[in-house]
Amino acid sequence: MVFFALSPVLAALGVMWWLAGAGWAIVAALVLVVVGGAMIVLKR
Repeated sequence: MVFFALSPVLAALGVMWWLAGAGWAIVAALVLVVVGGAMIVLKR
């Protein structure tokens, strides 16, 4: 279920990797992890 919810994000990261390079895709993934963690913490 979680993977299904994250599949659009993973597709976007794949496109970013292809267009902008691995560095930007890794930075975007780290930002998404931090934002997701903050949303989970603030929701509780």
